[in-house]
Amino acid sequence: MKSRPIRLCGACYAEVPYHRIEWQFKDKMKCDRHQLPLLTRKVAEI
Repeated sequence: MKSRPIRLCGACYAEVPYHRIEWQFKDKMKCDRHQLPLLTRKVAEI
């Protein structure tokens, strides 16, 4: 099993728990809405 990173804004995800594709863009470093740095987490791939 391999893992791959996903990125997310903890504040956005707490409000409405779904993943936004714009969080995965490499040049995106912070949330446009909250101005918080994006968190990086590893997710297992099967």
